[in-house]
Amino acid sequence: MNNLLANIGKNRNHKKGLIALLGLCFLLVILLAGAYLLRNTLGKIILEHITQEQQLQVNCLDLDFDWQANIQVNKLCIELPNLLLNLDNATWLRSANSVMISSVYLQHVDKPLAPVEPSTSPALTDFQLPANLPTVSIEKLRLISPLLAKEIQVAVSLDNAATLVLSGDITANIRLQNKIWQAEIEWTLADVIKTLPLAQTFQQQHINWLTDDVADNAKFVSRIDFDGRQLRAKHDVNVDLRLVLPNCSTHLQMQGSFDTSLPELLVTPYVNIDLSAMHNTIDLSECEALPKPLADLQLQRFDFSVPKPVYLDFQHITLPELQLTTHMLEKQLLLQDLRYTFKGVIELAYNLSIKQQLSVFEFSSGKLELNSTGQLHAVLPENLPLSALQWTLIDGLSHLNVHQLSKDNISLTQLTADIKLSGSQATGIQLSADLQADTVIGFELALTKLHSQLDMSINPENTLQIKLDNMVQQPSYKLFKAAQLDNQISFSAMLSATPFDDGIDSFSQVNLHVDSVLSKLHSNDVQVVKLNNQIQVLGDNVDDLQFTLGTQLDAIQLEGIKLSKVNNQLNAKLLKRNSAEFSGQTKATNLVIEMTDKPLLLKTLSFEHQGKTGFTLDNSFSHHKILLENSLKAEVEQQQQHVSLLVEQQNVTDLQPLIRQLSPDLTLTQGKLNARVVTTLNSQNSELDVAADVKLDDVSGRYAEYLFSGLSSQSPISISSAGLQLGASTLRLNLLNVGLPIEHITATLLTQNTALKLENINGNTLGGQFRLKDVWLDGREQHIDVVLENIDLAQIVALQDQPGISITGHIGGKLPVNSNKQTVGIDEGKVVSQGGGILTIKGNPAFDSIKQQQGELGFLENYHFSQLASKVTLKPDGWLYLDLAFYGQNPDKKQAVNFNYTHQENLFTLLETLRVTNNIQDKIEQNISKGAKQ
Repeated sequence: MNNLLANIGKNRNHKKGLIALLGLCFLLVILLAGAYLLRNTLGKIILEHITQEQQLQVNCLDLDFDWQANIQVNKLCIELPNLLLNLDNATWLRSANSVMISSVYLQHVDKPLAPVEPSTSPALTDFQLPANLPTVSIEKLRLISPLLAKEIQVAVSLDNAATLVLSGDITANIRLQNKIWQAEIEWTLADVIKTLPLAQTFQQQHINWLTDDVADNAKFVSRIDFDGRQLRAKHDVNVDLRLVLPNCSTHLQMQGSFDTSLPELLVTPYVNIDLSAMHNTIDLSECEALPKPLADLQLQRFDFSVPKPVYLDFQHITLPELQLTTHMLEKQLLLQDLRYTFKGVIELAYNLSIKQQLSVFEFSSGKLELNSTGQLHAVLPENLPLSALQWTLIDGLSHLNVHQLSKDNISLTQLTADIKLSGSQATGIQLSADLQADTVIGFELALTKLHSQLDMSINPENTLQIKLDNMVQQPSYKLFKAAQLDNQISFSAMLSATPFDDGIDSFSQVNLHVDSVLSKLHSNDVQVVKLNNQIQVLGDNVDDLQFTLGTQLDAIQLEGIKLSKVNNQLNAKLLKRNSAEFSGQTKATNLVIEMTDKPLLLKTLSFEHQGKTGFTLDNSFSHHKILLENSLKAEVEQQQQHVSLLVEQQNVTDLQPLIRQLSPDLTLTQGKLNARVVTTLNSQNSELDVAADVKLDDVSGRYAEYLFSGLSSQSPISISSAGLQLGASTLRLNLLNVGLPIEHITATLLTQNTALKLENINGNTLGGQFRLKDVWLDGREQHIDVVLENIDLAQIVALQDQPGISITGHIGGKLPVNSNKQTVGIDEGKVVSQGGGILTIKGNPAFDSIKQQQGELGFLENYHFSQLASKVTLKPDGWLYLDLAFYGQNPDKKQAVNFNYTHQENLFTLLETLRVTNNIQDKIEQNISKGAKQ
């Protein structure tokens, strides 16, 4: 019974277990049926879960499998941040471990992404490729991207030996070694241009140098590694190209290798490029368009390198550092944080450093140091002119230092400059500089110290403004030296759109102002306490400029000349850059000319200018008015090379202020002056030939106590290398009163060997005539024979003013005169009577007194002489000695009478007495005349 009960219990337990097993099997069938029915949903969930770090999203999935666990994917749609994948008809055969796919469609989507720098990318868990890769075959793989010029189609084959074969638009064999895919690809720049639209556009924009031949010869070899997550590649480069640009042949060499890597291919679509092992050189030595200053500085050959990794994604490229160094020289341009977006935005910080011994520039010594830093942001225009470029430059700072510079006759102790540069396309360019230089010598110019401050700006409307302040200590040029030069320059103008091409024609709306002060200017024979210049230039364009020049000189001293002040104002107008019209005034005050005896002072001397010049004498015409001491007027005419000075109908009394200083004893009371001076200017010959004609009409005046009137002359004068030459001219003088009147004087005035000389002098005096042949006027010692004729004895006796004595008759003779600069004398002169005469003495107290003692003198009271002779001697002190001999008779007493008489008298005193008497008589007559008028 017990056994029966036990068996019954066992059967019950077995039955319960069977029921439980059947339940589990049923549940499993239900689960499998549910999983099969929900296979697409479950597959989507599983795929998105295991790839969540890759931000993968499954948009569609249609898969199936059979009882042998073979999987059939009819449709699979996957979306990554920048990638769409569509897969059709994929089959995995479990027993053969192979995958066959009809088509795969890959589309790169250029969506804006927030910048993801390598240092901030998300960390992924370690990813390894499957240990037993299946054999994969893709009949058609289509790749589409906005970065590609066209769709790429390839067939893909992966055998179980881990070799991936690509055929179609791209041909490659990719091997799997140590769980890493490896490939080696040879490609050229032409392949990149054919594939990438950006490269095609770049070539079209630069087809003049980026030709198809250049692109075909730029060859590269790339070795690629891919571990499933990271793509790495090493590229061998050997480029040796000659780029032919307009007027410029450029030689480019790139050798070495560079590395690229895609750290997280499916998460962060960026590339790291390591170019540090590349050796790059660009040679511009055969570039004709290279500016000469760059060639002189040997900035013709550059080595450029990128020492830090480059960051590249689908939006931009970042270069942490780009170095440019000149070949074999201490010059370096450092570009930092250079960032360029494929939409045309570029950002960079630059650092230019130059340290160079200037001996390479044919200087015997000297060193140059330049450091320049700044930041640049620019947006390059698309299919627009360069003027549409948007840019910003900030913190542009440069420091220049040149010291101990020496070359031939040029030397510089030190030059420093601090330069600030900033701007943008919206605000324009702003530049300021502070420059200092010590001990500069060169080109016959020298200075002890120079300090300049420059402010310059160009606004978006292309208005250029410049302000420059200069201070120069102890400047000198040739023989001229000064204590200090202060100079201020302000300039503004509108620039054309292409100022470098247009040159000076690029300027319009010109406004230039220059103010300079030069103090204590001096040379061996010139001294100027202060020289001030103001220049202003205005004009709508460079063909129509108006100039205003103002010059003031204070305390000028030349050799033998002093000036208190000179003011000059000149206005000019430029006509088509080939001629100019000008007008202006010049005024000099207190002009002192050192003379032999005493200085000559001209209180005022002024000029008025007007003319037109073609910048050569052949095309220059001018007219100048001269006013001396506000009275003497003259005019200067210049017609091409011919210059003439005209003085017309000028009153000689206007010359009196000058004459009074030159000869205080000379006073002019009336007369006219006419003068004409002509010369021809010759730039080929420094010698000046001058011809003049001076005419005096009816000049009267007084020299000391000597009166003269009716002076007239017309004198041709020439000045050349032979000196001053006076042509023969006739001199006429109506009256010269030296105590006794001398009338109707005529003479010929000329120069001989540059010395003045009078010839053929004739005149009337004392009722007769005199003549002499030659008289030199240079003060030399000379002998002059004065011939007298028909001198009235009555007028000679009248000079003694003796009452009761009268005489008739005439005398003549020759007086040998010896003279020099200081004295005059007569030795053994002789005069004789010309016919007889009568001497009558009656009522002369002096004679009557002597006659009482010598009664025989009574024969002279009515003395008829037939002959009179006398010796004449004049001493340098003025004493005149006459030895008279008379021959005749007294008709009243019928007695022949011969007597000798010696007379001595100071001729100078006599003439002075006569002049005083004449002056008194003249004044009495003038007073009587004035009284009658009243």
